[in-house]
Amino acid sequence: MLKRIYIHNFKCFVNFEAHIDKINLFLGANGSGKTSVFNVLNMLQRFISNGEKVSDLFKSRDLTRWLSDQPIQQFESDIAGNGGMYRYHLEIEHQSDKQLVRVKRESLFFDQQPLYEFEIETDERGMAVGKGWLYNDKPEHEGIFFPSGWTRSGLFDLQERHDNKKLSWFKRYVDQLFIVKIEPRAMRAETRKSQTQPESDMSNYADWFDYLNDEYRREVKLLEDELKQVIKGFELFQFKKSGDAKILKLEFTNNMIFRLDELSDGQRALIALYTLLYCLPDECLLCIDEPENFLALPEIQPWLDSLYDRHEETPLQAILISHHPRIINYLANNAGFWFSRPENNHVRIQKISDDEDAGLSIARLIELGWIYDE
Repeated sequence: MLKRIYIHNFKCFVNFEAHIDKINLFLGANGSGKTSVFNVLNMLQRFISNGEKVSDLFKSRDLTRWLSDQPIQQFESDIAGNGGMYRYHLEIEHQSDKQLVRVKRESLFFDQQPLYEFEIETDERGMAVGKGWLYNDKPEHEGIFFPSGWTRSGLFDLQERHDNKKLSWFKRYVDQLFIVKIEPRAMRAETRKSQTQPESDMSNYADWFDYLNDEYRREVKLLEDELKQVIKGFELFQFKKSGDAKILKLEFTNNMIFRLDELSDGQRALIALYTLLYCLPDECLLCIDEPENFLALPEIQPWLDSLYDRHEETPLQAILISHHPRIINYLANNAGFWFSRPENNHVRIQKISDDEDAGLSIARLIELGWIYDE
């Protein structure tokens, strides 16, 4: 479970630190930095899991403007799991005069035991050299030195072995970050190849569902049972062959069958939201930006109830961004974090609490005029 994230010198984040719970609600005005936290998590996932180049992900234009003389970005995360605490640290160096972006430092520790370390050093000729050290699961291991580049994450190419189970657990966790903002009209019904992850807009829902239908049959059955309660007349999913592709269809009562892309925006949004609750790996982080979009007021409450049920039954961790009064009133007092940027300065975060002395209260937010009392 993600416990902490630290961001420095990225857009309007300066020494930003958030301590995350199992279920979380990010609140704040537009432009206060909520979605940017999701963007950072997505960038780190693509960097570590996909091996994308640092220069493609971390742009010099994203450096904090008033820190222009400090060309180092820093990102750090603490993750509880596998019986201990992981700490991942990344420093990105920008040299605008040379149009150079490179990894300056990257490290992974488990309970303060090093698993991987990389840094740029200067050799006797004054040349920059990337050096990496790889450690196995034994705390007393001194590490193996290997030359390493600074254009990609050194963790990407490391394969699982019998003696690096701790490092491999971390990589699997990063693989299981699900960061989405559902766009129902983008959800395609046709698939030619299954995919293990949904796209951020859920456009590849049929590809992802094809994978789930093979690997998570029990979970798909639970999903179908839940959808029967929330979508009137729904019965089950089915695939129909169409040339070299398959079409995802949904069967309703009275033998009515519709393609996924023939459903209403609200129906598709509900299908995506409940799939995310019922068909994800047990230990993962789910980030949803404005889950209430395209839904009527009575539809969001049952989903919130299901979210809390899954939260109690499984290790699922969730972070929501929302402006919806129903979600705010449901989650804010126990799981709310308020984002703000006073005078367009750096992002600040504050825990919301019933206790005025412990943090920002719902009453105070109402007083400020950001939300209203129903």
